[in-house]
Amino acid sequence: MHIYVKFLCISFFLGGMLFFTDHLHGQSYADSLEQYRVNRNKEMKDTAHSPLKKEEILKFKELHFYPANSDYRIYAAFIKNRRKETVTIPTSSGKEKQYYKIGKAAFELNGVACTLSVFQPVALKNYIFIPFTDLTNSDETYGGGRYLEASVIGKKKILIDFNYCYNPYCAYTSGYSCPIPPTENFLNTAVKAGEKLLWDSH
Repeated sequence: MHIYVKFLCISFFLGGMLFFTDHLHGQSYADSLEQYRVNRNKEMKDTAHSPLKKEEILKFKELHFYPANSDYRIYAAFIKNRRKETVTIPTSSGKEKQYYKIGKAAFELNGVACTLSVFQPVALKNYIFIPFTDLTNSDETYGGGRYLEASVIGKKKILIDFNYCYNPYCAYTSGYSCPIPPTENFLNTAVKAGEKLLWDSH
């Protein structure tokens, strides 16, 4: 069985690093988001890293994304926990993974007050992980929810950009151990940003 941590590392490189390319290299936000999506498609076509089976790679054209929307790029209030709380999150394979629960993000989206618990994998101290579900799941997006990477800014803000949210590998094939978003991270609104469904069967 594949190890999901490998995907987290790959995704952090492709997604998390590109998340800030508009600041690092002078690219516009639109250009950096487009480059991120180009790299995501390259990853899916790369037989060494793709979650797709060989026969699926042959018919794969491109991932499906919502149009870029700046309304989904949010500087949320960050309520940091006084101390890291170790929690276990179940996965699609039935195993459990340990995370630090480091705080909550509070914001408004589509006129709805929202909160998301913010996690940090025990093995990846500089990685901020936010698994979530919303009203698009099983319709336009993967039924098991999607994932976000984020960046804490100062002590009281966290940058969340749903345009960069992505599917776990379980959305594309079996054999992975993907963390299941906790019920507390359900957003009672349709997050029409980021990665959409690819296969109707998942």
